[in-house]
Amino acid sequence: MMYPLYLLGLLALVIALQRLLTSREGRLAPKGLRKTVSECLAQGDLKGAIAACDKYPSTLGNSLRFIFEHVKAGREAVSQTAGDMAARDIRTHLSRIYPLSVIASLSPLIGLIEAFGLVALYGDEGGASILSDSISKALITTAAGLIIAAPAIALYFIIKNRIMKLASLVEVEVENVITTLYLEGDST
Repeated sequence: MMYPLYLLGLLALVIALQRLLTSREGRLAPKGLRKTVSECLAQGDLKGAIAACDKYPSTLGNSLRFIFEHVKAGREAVSQTAGDMAARDIRTHLSRIYPLSVIASLSPLIGLIEAFGLVALYGDEGGASILSDSISKALITTAAGLIIAAPAIALYFIIKNRIMKLASLVEVEVENVITTLYLEGDST
């Protein structure tokens, strides 16, 4: 029963490393994009802002590009659609870390499968020796499962927290751009 645990541990490691690399500020809300867009809006340069969105492909870049390209469509429509675009991308990032939570939940339980399987198979006829051997194996594999589960759930919450902070940053930046374009009258 240790082989499935090895596989789950390796899978958790691969998912965590991949998500740590892809769920970062540069992929969701690059600092350079925020700075460049702010400067372009201060100068009333929408073409420069669009060019910045192309230069920094990201969740924020896609949402801001939509806003700049459809600025004449009206505040409500643009705001709603840009927010929806960002929310979909954030949900995609969150859904890709969900397997870490599943691995953390499943790993400690794998050891119990064999123990309960043997008890179900032999029942009262198996005797204490089969039951004690099964319990021994179940305890070892459960401990190994917990060794996998603890870091997996910790990484899940660390990555989720990172994504949620960046999602808030995207939301604030989109609101700032909408405010600048529509409420401050710079929509020309």
